[in-house]
Amino acid sequence: MKTKYIPTAFFLLLSVLSYSQTVLIDNNGDTSVQITLQQMDRIYTELIQKDELIAQSILSTSKEVKLYEIVDSAKKDIRLLKTSVNSLSEDNTRLYEIAKDKDEKIIRNRKISVVSVCVAILAILLR
Repeated sequence: MKTKYIPTAFFLLLSVLSYSQTVLIDNNGDTSVQITLQQMDRIYTELIQKDELIAQSILSTSKEVKLYEIVDSAKKDIRLLKTSVNSLSEDNTRLYEIAKDKDEKIIRNRKISVVSVCVAILAILLR
C-alpha cells in the first residue's frame, strides 16, 4: 500500500516545484505564453524593483550633476573673490603711497613754514 503512495507523492512534489508554461500559437503566427500567478507575481515584483532602481539611478545622477554645478559655482566665486582681493590690494598699496607722499609734503611744508617764520622774525628784529 505504501508503494502506491510513493509515486503519487513524488508527482505531487514535482508539480509543486515545477513551473508550468503553456505556449500557444494561433493561426496568425502570434505566440502567447501562459504562466502561473506566482510566476506573474514574481515578474511583476522584479519589474517594480527595476523601475525603482531606475528612478533611484536618475535621482542619484541628478544629485551628482547638482553637486558638480555647486562645485563649479564655488570655483567661479573663489576666482572672482581672488580677483577682488588682488584689486583691493593694489588699490590699498596705491592709496598708501599717496598718503605717504602727502605726509612727506606736509612735513616739508612745515619745515619751510618754520624756516620762513624764523626768517621773518629775524628780518623784523634786524631792522
